[in-house]
Amino acid sequence: MYKKLWGSFKGFSDEKEFLNTEKNITEEFDKEGKCNLNEINFNDTVFLYKSDYLLKNEIKQDSTHKIDGIAFTLGLEGEMKLKSHITEEPFSSKKSYINLHLISQDCIYHEISKNSSYKALSFILKKDFLQKILPEDNFKEYVFNALEKNSFNEILYNSLMDIKMSFLANEIYKSPMIGKLDQLYLESKTLEVIYHCLNTFSQSKSDKDLSGIKFSQYDINALNKAKKILLENMHKPPSIEELSKIVKLNDFKLQFGFKIFFNLTPYSFLLEERMQKAKILLKESEYNINEIALLVGYSYAQNFSNAFLKRFGIRPKEIMKTRKYYYY
Repeated sequence: MYKKLWGSFKGFSDEKEFLNTEKNITEEFDKEGKCNLNEINFNDTVFLYKSDYLLKNEIKQDSTHKIDGIAFTLGLEGEMKLKSHITEEPFSSKKSYINLHLISQDCIYHEISKNSSYKALSFILKKDFLQKILPEDNFKEYVFNALEKNSFNEILYNSLMDIKMSFLANEIYKSPMIGKLDQLYLESKTLEVIYHCLNTFSQSKSDKDLSGIKFSQYDINALNKAKKILLENMHKPPSIEELSKIVKLNDFKLQFGFKIFFNLTPYSFLLEERMQKAKILLKESEYNINEIALLVGYSYAQNFSNAFLKRFGIRPKEIMKTRKYYYY
């Protein structure tokens, strides 16, 4: 089943981009199970979303997000599979895990299995809020430089929640307050979650400073194996979590090792290889643009064309015109 899950939620996107209101969604899913998604808005700069789905049938959906900041999700029950159409990178929101993203705009594919339940808390921190709370350091500079791009999505952190985060998540989800007290309670707990999340991420970076990381021959072999796997599965690459398990190297060493030995993150490396392969195919093969997009891992030709333009400053069709035989 392929339907819209989201209503007109201000933190995610403009109202005109969606076909359903929150009320229509609830009515539509009464026949399929329970589908509740509630937004709590704090001063138009921080948004909290409570998800509670109990589904009889599988749900699949694409939705455009115009977040322009940092987004993170705390999984409480079940699993939602996701994929960025910018990077074509699969990831998931699942029980006891937190994933943290830096994103300016993206089209995200969502999937929830049939006969399953899914509960989660999602948070959006917009640029104005980040400007006020982030300290003046390299991370803040990186965030705001990245957000200058029109389309950008990077997973910053994906890990098991610690005990404190799990406790805070359940306090928010099962808020004991009502009315205005509920709004105050949720806002204070949300700020506590934000502080703990960003502080944990910051410490994980500083604790694993470059000077303290050592790579054994085993680690280097694992990194080369990971590189080979990405190249061989360009059309359908594993997630960082999956790749980490395959090569038996923790996800931090995997991502950091790529930066050290290959000068790119795993998916920046994959994107570059996709673009270089596409460039060769556009020049030398007889494939059309749709076929080339699929060969290098893009589900949609338009996403491929936009990524190619961003990388090389020219549309794929212009490269194709240099072929010996070119047909319109």
